[in-house]
Parts: sequence; C-alpha cells; structure tokens
Amino acid sequence: MKPFGGRAGRRLDPGRRVLSFYTSWYGAGRHHDEITDACACELSTPNQDGGNKVGTAIRAGFGGNETARPAGTSRLARSDARHRDEVTSTPPAHRAGRHPSRARDAARISYLAQVVPGLEVVARDEMRQQLAELEVIDMLRRFDERTGLLLFQTGDPASQLLTLRTVEDVFAVLLDVAVPSVRPALHRVHSLLAASGAWERALAAAREARPGKGGRMTFRVIARMAGEHGFRRVDLQRAVESGIQERFPAWRPVGEAARVEVWAHLVRGRLVAALRLSDSTLRHRSYYRATLPAALKPTIAAAMVFLSEPRPDDVFLDPMCGSGTIVVERAQAGRYTLLLAGDSDAAALAAARENVGRRYKPIRIERWDARHLPVDAGSVTTLVGNLPFGKRIG
Repeated sequence: MKPFGGRAGRRLDPGRRVLSFYTSWYGAGRHHDEITDACACELSTPNQDGGNKVGTAIRAGFGGNETARPAGTSRLARSDARHRDEVTSTPPAHRAGRHPSRARDAARISYLAQVVPGLEVVARDEMRQQLAELEVIDMLRRFDERTGLLLFQTGDPASQLLTLRTVEDVFAVLLDVAVPSVRPALHRVHSLLAASGAWERALAAAREARPGKGGRMTFRVIARMAGEHGFRRVDLQRAVESGIQERFPAWRPVGEAARVEVWAHLVRGRLVAALRLSDSTLRHRSYYRATLPAALKPTIAAAMVFLSEPRPDDVFLDPMCGSGTIVVERAQAGRYTLLLAGDSDAAALAAARENVGRRYKPIRIERWDARHLPVDAGSVTTLVGNLPFGKRIG
C-alpha cells in the first residue's frame, strides 16, 4: 500500500495537544510512542483513575482559535469544570410529593435521555448544538453502572430527538416525583401515574417520533432501581402497570413487542416514569450489521467524534478501526475530505467493510500495523481511536 500524501501547508504540530479524551487503557501500551510518531500527533497520558475510559480523540490545531486552549485540556474537561454545579444531583425534597427541579416549563413536555455513564456532559453539549430552546432540567449521573440520565425540555419536535448521536434512548416524561423507600409509597405511584396530565402530550410525541404503528394498544413496563428500597423492582413494575391500566383499561400488558413502553427509574427517592420514544436502532444503529467481541458502543464512538470537532476539511484516521464504528460515526457526522481506517486483524477489516458498505466516499480501509502507518507526516488532521488495552481484549 502506498503512503497517503499530505496537503501542502497543512502539517500537524506534534507538540500541541488540542483534544484529549478518556482512554480505554488499563495499562500503558508499549507501542504508544510509536503510534504517536507515525501519526504526528500527541496522545494523552493513559488515564488510570478507574473512571469511564472510552477511547482517544485528537484534533490537529490550525488557526488562532485553537491556541487559547491550555495544553492537556479537553473540551470535555473545560465544559465539565464550567458546569460542575449544574450537573450534580441532590436527593429531592419530599414536600408535596414533587421534585423541585430547575426551570421546568409546565406548559411544555419534558424529556428524558439515557446515556452511557460519564458522557452526560457530552450529550448535553450535543443537545445544545442540535436542539432549539434547550433547557437542561437535571442530570442524574451514574444512575447505575450502565446508565446516566438527563432531564430536559426543547422547542423542537420529538422526531428531532431521534437524530441525537450520543444518547442511547429518549423518553417523554409522565411523572417526576419523590417516592419514599417504603412499600406504602407504591400505592401513591399507582395513583399519580393514573392521574398524570402528561399522558396526552407524551402519546402525541410518540406518534410524531415514530408514526405508523397501528393495531390494538399494548404496553410494557421496564422498572429500574438504584440504591436501597423497602420493596422489590418487580413491586415497582406492578405498581406502574396497575396505574396504566387504571388510566387505560383497554390497554393490554405484554412481554415483548409492545406498542407503548413505559420505563420507571427510581434513584435516591426520586421516581421518573417516562414513555419511550426511541427504539433499538438509536443505540445499536441500523448500519451495524457485523460486530466483534468488545466492540465499541456506537454512542461512545459518536461522543468521541463529537469531541474531535468535525470539519469539512478533515482527513480523519482511525488506526485500529475494529468493526469500523468510529469511522462510520465520523462519516455520519458531516462533510469530510477523506476517511482512513485500518487494522491488523483480517476479521476486523471484513466487519468494517461490511458495516461501511458502499457508502461514505472517499474512504480507504486497509490492513496495516499501527506502529508503522503508511501515512505521511502531517497528512492527517484528526485521529480518533479506541486503543486495544482494555479488560476484555488486549
């Protein structure tokens, strides 16, 4: 394979780190410096703090607006520091049974987004970029080890929410109340959900987001709890089911393939019940036909691409592409000049080519050794990679 040549006057400065992102390394890779030199970029120091470590994204900086960013400071880190007060969640007061959330407009529908834990701020920043009249009401960081939650309002239609790339699921809120961790509180959950005034708006949002579903009304309840409670998760599920059936006696509960899904999240004495607007394609993506063990979640890949600040002149490189998730997410994020992806594993390359298909031109997917990339110094503007030093593989 011939090396990819650079463009005149566009060289990376290996001494400038413009964007660093949490890494998936659980030990420093011995080829770290070799990969850095090959790409003429500076990779961030491996993060060993046990936090949410999901890959590396690096932007090559050209122009005055990049020089103001302190070395080693990511957009995520700066955003997180600037808004630390607004993203911490406190237990709700139990007066009047309502949670005293911030700046909620009672005339507008409230939404709930599920995200990968640790990416709440990234998802919020994407919302600010993509949605009109956004008001973030609250963030529940690390609801459990799998989920972070964002409560928000927007002036955009529900269908626009399904274009977000960094969120796993989107819901219309039916109920947001304080619930004591005692069994008698379940009767109150039943009553409040049955009487909720948000049902009509939530159902209208669901019809607008995913039109065309007909037939008999069926529903399914998913209950999730974090922390210690005086009742079981199945007890909460039954309380929500009975509240729905009191409100809609003709609706039939089913186990799978329901027309309506209601998810109940209970954390630190706060219950948020919401009607699901999205389906599995929001988190799993319709392009994802071939997968590999320990493949990167598409929403994490999308977050990495978002943090790389995509531009139309990007020559974008994923040196260890696996099944191609990162490079496809970059392709779907907007215009670019060229996509470059490669891996040393033949099975990974086959999966990447299947997921990319015939779309996204120009793109090159090659077999290579990431320590000796066939690219000219200064020819790549952005490098994003999920380095293979994780717990499952590496």
